[in-house]
Amino acid sequence: MLFDDGLEVLFHAGAGTDILTFTSLSSRNGAAYPSAWTKLTLNLPNAVTGRIAFRYFGDADTANYIGLDSVSVDAAPAIPEPSTYALMALGLAGLALVRRNRRAA
Repeated sequence: MLFDDGLEVLFHAGAGTDILTFTSLSSRNGAAYPSAWTKLTLNLPNAVTGRIAFRYFGDADTANYIGLDSVSVDAAPAIPEPSTYALMALGLAGLALVRRNRRAA
């Protein structure tokens, strides 16, 4: 029997809770929904903070259930900004200047 379960993964950058402001990242239902445990990997939009929502939907007469085993969010490695490199270079130049002054004295 084919059940008409559906699951939608939504994302909202920031702290908002209004469902109308969330963006759908993935939606599966009916025949497109896997019948066995399946790993689903999604790329989240670039945002400092955000909320992830899972929306289960289906007709009460033909829906069965959907299980989420685990959810994890892995952050991409941070890429240093050019200003970080400039500050580091300035600090190294300052150390070199102090060392040079100590040798001269």
